[in-house]
Amino acid sequence: MFWLIIVNAFFASTFTIGRSALELFKPEFFIGIRMFFAGLLLFGYWKLFGARQANDIRKNLGNLIGYALVGITASYLTEFWALARMTSCRATLINGFAPFISAIISYLFLSEKLNRKKWLALAIGFVGFVPIIMMETTSFSELISASVADFVFFISVVTYTLGWIFMRALVQKGFSPLFVNAVAMFTAGVISLGISFVTGSYNQIPSLTSLIQHEVAIVIIGNFICYNAFGYLLKYYTATLVTLSGLVLPVFGALYGWYFLGEVVTYHYLISFVILSVAMYLFYKEEIAQGV
Repeated sequence: MFWLIIVNAFFASTFTIGRSALELFKPEFFIGIRMFFAGLLLFGYWKLFGARQANDIRKNLGNLIGYALVGITASYLTEFWALARMTSCRATLINGFAPFISAIISYLFLSEKLNRKKWLALAIGFVGFVPIIMMETTSFSELISASVADFVFFISVVTYTLGWIFMRALVQKGFSPLFVNAVAMFTAGVISLGISFVTGSYNQIPSLTSLIQHEVAIVIIGNFICYNAFGYLLKYYTATLVTLSGLVLPVFGALYGWYFLGEVVTYHYLISFVILSVAMYLFYKEEIAQGV
C-alpha cells in the first residue's frame, strides 16, 4: 500500500501541471503533443532493452483498443476539457470517485456482487459529491456551469477506471505495461492532434518554452512514472484497490494547488473529503472482510 500512496503523490502533481498548462494551451493540442511523444519514447525504451511481446496481439486486440480509446484518449480529452474550468484540487477530489465507479462497472459487466454494506458505502460516496458541486456557486447559471464541468470530469473518471480494467486484463495475460502504454498513448496522441488540426488549436502557442517545460514535466511524471508504476502494481493488487488508493489524491492536490497555483481550499473540500473517506473506509473494510 505504501507504494500506491507514493505513486498517487506523483500522480496528483499532474493535475497541477495540467491546470497550469491549460492557462496557455488548448486541451486537445497539449494532450496530443504529450501522448504522441510519450508513446514514441515508451516504445523506443521498450525496444531499446530488447523487449518483445510474445502474446498474440490479435487475440487481445479488443482490450488493447479499449484501453487506447477509452482509458487514454476519451479519459484525457474529457479530463482536460473539464480541468480548464475548475481548480486542480477540485479535480483530484472528483477523481476520488474512481473506486466507486470501478465497483459499479465490475457489478454491471464482470458479474461481481455488491452487498448492502457496499451499496451503503457507494451511496455515502455520492453524497460526498454534493458539497463540491455547491461550492462557490452564487447563482443558478453558475451552478449549471460548475455542474457541467463536474459531470464531464466525472465521465473522464469513468473512462479512466474502465481503462484500468482493460489494462489489468492485458497485464494478467503477460503483456508488458510499457508496450500497452506505448501503443495506447501514441494512438491517443494521433487522435488528439487530429482534433487539434481540425479545430485550429495547434496554431495557438503563446510560449514554446513554456510548452516544452510543461510537456517534459507531465510526460516524465505522468506517462513514464505513474502509468507504468500503476500497470506494474496491477500485477499485485486489484483494479478496485489501485483506484481506492486515490483517496490520497485530494490531500496532495490541495497542497500542490495551494502552493504552486495559489488556489483557495475552502471548507467544501474538507466536507467532501471527510464524507468520501468514510465511504471509502466502509467499502475497503468490506473488501477485506470478503477477502478481495
